[in-house]
Amino acid sequence: MGDIVISMDHVRAQAAEYGHSERRECGYLLTHGLFHLMGYDHMTDEDKPVMRAMEEKSLASIGLTREE
Repeated sequence: MGDIVISMDHVRAQAAEYGHSERRECGYLLTHGLFHLMGYDHMTDEDKPVMRAMEEKSLASIGLTREE
């Protein structure tokens, strides 16, 4: 299927940039990577909101909201 590699330095930087926890950012990057491995993408205007909605729904289901 593929690999997902997450840099904790990147997690810390992006969490600070976007104003949420490192836990939430790590969960987001993992979820984002998993959707890519399953064949989803966000390169077109049509695909981007679909993938983003799936990511947010998945994260919310495990309690990782933007406020987390």
